[in-house]
Amino acid sequence: MLNHITFDKEKIDTQSIDLDALLAQSKVDIERCTALIMGRYKFFGEFIYKFRILYTYRVPTMATDGKNFFINPLFCSTLNDKSIVFVLCHEILHNVLVHFLRRENMDAEHKRWNHATDHEINLMLIEEGFLTKQQVDELGGLADEQYKEMTAEEIYKLLPESTGNETMEWPVEIGSVIKSKTGKYGVVEKINSDGTFDIKEITYQEAKDLLTN
Repeated sequence: MLNHITFDKEKIDTQSIDLDALLAQSKVDIERCTALIMGRYKFFGEFIYKFRILYTYRVPTMATDGKNFFINPLFCSTLNDKSIVFVLCHEILHNVLVHFLRRENMDAEHKRWNHATDHEINLMLIEEGFLTKQQVDELGGLADEQYKEMTAEEIYKLLPESTGNETMEWPVEIGSVIKSKTGKYGVVEKINSDGTFDIKEITYQEAKDLLTN
């Protein structure tokens, strides 16, 4: 969602930061802002609890894969409540507007499509008064007013082509459920220092139970 700010684990390791305290505070902040959404924005409140929230430094800010919200605690610590609510509602809209399916239907480039959907969503949220255009710009969000009231498909056609074969790799944590290219399911048991991970093979029903419980 945010394209000008990066919060990664390597950067954190060079600073004196209490990661446990940072994670604990992020959870409190997200819970408080989730309650705000439930109380003030009934439409978004219908969806907020349908997603599992995972805290990880493997995403730069926040992201969603359609089932989970991935939240970088360091990024979360830089936001006030209004900004957290904005970003959470932004991620909800990616799912409500079925951007994942729409991208597949278009066979669109990932980065270019992601930028198009960000413009579409952020302009909608600005129109509804969640944040001002200036505040979204300061967050590093995309919200070019020339695309106002345009669909992501229309915006996509106007954006320049992406360079290279850029794809999104969703964060993997211990306990993550994954599906291999051969169609088999597994749960991550260990993440190795070289970035590879050990997997325990599970059945489809076991994967479904883990994701829905």
